[in-house]
Amino acid sequence: MINIALKKLCSRCNKNLIDINEKYCVECSKKVEEDKRRSNKIYDKKVRYNKDNIKYAKFYKSKEWTKFRKTVLSYYNYIDLWELYKNNRIVVADTVHHITEIREDYGKRLDFENMFPCNLGGSHNVIHRLYEQDKEGTQKMLRDLIERYKREYK
Repeated sequence: MINIALKKLCSRCNKNLIDINEKYCVECSKKVEEDKRRSNKIYDKKVRYNKDNIKYAKFYKSKEWTKFRKTVLSYYNYIDLWELYKNNRIVVADTVHHITEIREDYGKRLDFENMFPCNLGGSHNVIHRLYEQDKEGTQKMLRDLIERYKREYK
């Protein structure tokens, strides 16, 4: 049996051959990471830690939030409820979304009923896109999904 490794060109420089499951060659990977660090540093300075956002950034780094977040994820068995009910898939929830965002009502930042378990890279992004179209409708839908989960599993 002949074993042939599939190759493709680096998606950044289009010069070097790399394994099919890689995105960048070694040189480009280093440059991409460096660019990402530089970009994050600028974002942190201008956005994340500016005077308007520092309160929220500190909250998300607090032990209080970290512990509470784990409690919420554990209660829902680390299941992404959006994926469960909208796509009939079991996906690990790795973050918790505030249904009423903390900028709108800081008092709800640790309100268990205001938490929705989801996947950071997937459904969390979908939820935020839906907020741009119909925030109140999406919030109602999230609360309905939570109630459905509680009826079915708790």
